[in-house]
Amino acid sequence: MNGKSGSAMVEAALVFPLVILITAGFIRIAVGMHEHVASDSASHRSAVCGEIGKDRFDAVDTLRLRWISYRQESAVSQ
Repeated sequence: MNGKSGSAMVEAALVFPLVILITAGFIRIAVGMHEHVASDSASHRSAVCGEIGKDRFDAVDTLRLRWISYRQESAVSQ
């Protein structure tokens, strides 16, 4: 019985660091993805703010302007 207990401890000692390493890798990837999305969002927000000429981002005005331009383009193509 003592030999099985010892082998379980060895297995746990080998597996536990791998689990921690994999978990840390997932966390690092998630943080990197979050930073990438935040950066893309900020650049998109600044581009849209410059497009509509406002100091702040107003999603309703942006969508309204895009809808108007879409309607104008579709009217020209018909």
